[in-house]
Amino acid sequence: MLFVILVLVVWGIYTFSMMKRKGTGFKLSNSLPLLTMISIIVTICLGLNFVGATSLIDGSYSINNSIAYWIIGEDGWSYNLFKSYFNYSLIVSILLILISAMIKYFED
Repeated sequence: MLFVILVLVVWGIYTFSMMKRKGTGFKLSNSLPLLTMISIIVTICLGLNFVGATSLIDGSYSINNSIAYWIIGEDGWSYNLFKSYFNYSLIVSILLILISAMIKYFED
């Protein structure tokens, strides 16, 4: 949850600074690609972690990369937990892509 808040704060600061810098020429669709890219990277990392959880070698779950560790944390690792985080991240990424496309369509 802390990771999500951090990403939204960074995106908010980026959007605010771009609005201040460009003035009326700034469009919201110009700041959404950054958020969408971060979401896709997070989805890939969580997907890799989920796939790694499906092939248990020593009978225990582990986190394969630091981004997945920042998001999931240390508590209660399980196959279902990794799957749910990946599914939510995938849904958010798809929604962001659709929202970006709709905003770009209606702004032009």
